[in-house]
Amino acid sequence: MKRIVMQPGEVWGRLTVIREEGKRALCRCVCGAEGWFQRVHLRSGHTQSCGCYHRERMRISKNKKHGMSGRPTYISWSSAKGRCTNPFDKCYAEYGGRGIVMCDRWINSFENFLSDMGEKPAGMTLERRDVNGPYSPENCEWATPLEQTRNRRITISVEYRGVSKTLGEWCDELGLVYISAHQMLRFGKSVEYAFANARRRGETGKRPNYNALITAETAYAIFADTRRNFEIAIAYGVSQATVWNIKAGRSWRNSIERYMREAA
Repeated sequence: MKRIVMQPGEVWGRLTVIREEGKRALCRCVCGAEGWFQRVHLRSGHTQSCGCYHRERMRISKNKKHGMSGRPTYISWSSAKGRCTNPFDKCYAEYGGRGIVMCDRWINSFENFLSDMGEKPAGMTLERRDVNGPYSPENCEWATPLEQTRNRRITISVEYRGVSKTLGEWCDELGLVYISAHQMLRFGKSVEYAFANARRRGETGKRPNYNALITAETAYAIFADTRRNFEIAIAYGVSQATVWNIKAGRSWRNSIERYMREAA
């Protein structure tokens, strides 16, 4: 079959042939760039420019998008979507794994999410009013971290003086440091004791040693328990770090030894 020679001046897409050499042709693009291109690609239409056509299309496509990738609002939407749909997301078990979904209007359209929710205010997070409900316009709002914490399923509900509120709400009302009251309740103290003895906001001085609330008997029981550390921590209402320290003999050693002497 006779080889068809490309003549100088032939136009292929945006490229004009200057000369050919073997299987390649030297061409000048309409943008002014020159380069060598495969003759077969020019003739098939696979190559139509030096690459400028593709770059222009990418710029146009990018301008048509929302342009907010990487910004806080987009990250909130993307993270919520991942929690609902991606089994490899570390939070999937608590969201998609228990039936939490993102509504059809939002699931494939960040633009709809942005239109419904507006941009994320500084210092706020995406919150579902009903923690068992979906991510949807009717069930979502921008909330402060404190408001979101109070709405979590694990938020402690406390009855005090005949009224039931979350522990955070009681601490706000009584002016208490949340962690102080929470630690006392976790170690089995009554609500009345915790609220009377918890650290007050603005109070100076050394924070109470909550580990001292662990008796020698409890420390020995933890030391002797053969279950996994996280199971022991849940059973005794302590942290896994506390369990590890007791098991390693780094904490409560004297108390355990005293308990063993008394038990003997």
